[in-house]
Amino acid sequence: MRIKVPPLHHHRASGRARVSYRGKHYYFGVWGRVETEQAYRRWAAEFVSSGGVELEAVDELPVSALVAHYLNYTRTYYPPTSSMHDIIGRALAPVVNLYGNVPVSEFGPKQLMAVRGVWLYPEHGRALARATVNKYVGVIRRMFAWGAKMEYVDTDTKARVLTVDPLRKGRSVARETQDIEPVSEAHLKAVLELAPGVLHDMINVQLLCGARPGEVCALRRGDIDTTTDVWTARLEHHKGEWRDTGRPRVLAFGPLAQGHLKKYLLRPAEAFIFDPRETLAEIHGKAESHRRPNQKRETPKTERRVNDHYTTGTYRRAIVRLCEKAKIPAWNPNQLRKLAATRAREHFDSLDAAQILLGHSSADTTQVYAKLAEARLIAIAKELG
Repeated sequence: MRIKVPPLHHHRASGRARVSYRGKHYYFGVWGRVETEQAYRRWAAEFVSSGGVELEAVDELPVSALVAHYLNYTRTYYPPTSSMHDIIGRALAPVVNLYGNVPVSEFGPKQLMAVRGVWLYPEHGRALARATVNKYVGVIRRMFAWGAKMEYVDTDTKARVLTVDPLRKGRSVARETQDIEPVSEAHLKAVLELAPGVLHDMINVQLLCGARPGEVCALRRGDIDTTTDVWTARLEHHKGEWRDTGRPRVLAFGPLAQGHLKKYLLRPAEAFIFDPRETLAEIHGKAESHRRPNQKRETPKTERRVNDHYTTGTYRRAIVRLCEKAKIPAWNPNQLRKLAATRAREHFDSLDAAQILLGHSSADTTQVYAKLAEARLIAIAKELG
């Protein structure tokens, strides 16, 4: 009886040559190369000589390649300033470190729990909170689900990975997340006294309008409407957009916030308001001005690429560095947002003032309420900043 050899196909998503047989995928290298064709012929000869018995995969897609493909996908799926890029990077780093060279089909529940153990039982530093661990594991689960959809991962491997459930409260060694406390006025002042111009304005604008870190990072000149007494920015991409309510997130800038924004209004519409390259230039300029005439310039050890916008990660790290310089406990931009809410609540003696400033509302809020909330937001911004 003649044995039919599975044909070789071009898997366009990965650019590799692949054979699909009985629900499994066999990869043979880059499509179109001579060595790939030779590898397939050897495999086909062994397949026929074995009587059509399933063979071990040749050059099966490693976990590191799956991670690389997923990262390429997420770069276009999430807005460039989204905090998800930082979260995904931190979640997938130990996956590559521990199992980068392992074939995708050999990554299962045991391997995922080993990765989770890196966060629960770290060699150095404090263990991550349960919510953070679950968030990172969720990233890995979503990567394998996406990989199955793109045919990088077989359905059996996906199903095995998805059997790992999130950690439940009180049923694991993981600690619980502590409530975010507002940054103290003293620690805020200490950082502002050291912050370069762009970062100084960025911190003040976030505080005065109650923006999320990702929202102030994503702010572009074209977002800002300066035609009224209180300026506004309507952000199409924001944390609550997945609810698909059709309403953008609105930021309002009163007189104080406008004072920090005016100098950036001459930028092109598509340009980001807060550009870290300007912060770096200011820091280097100050260092150069303090250089003695006979002192050699320090050559950077590596050329670091700086984006035209802050991400939530680079914004947070910039503040942490200033805290270290000021010799105070580190705080982060989410604590700045909490301070904005505290100020609004105390000033207006009203919880809903803080909720409106922060953009908190339920998904089923009516359009009538949305208009009332925006009017209240304008009034809050006019009075607070």
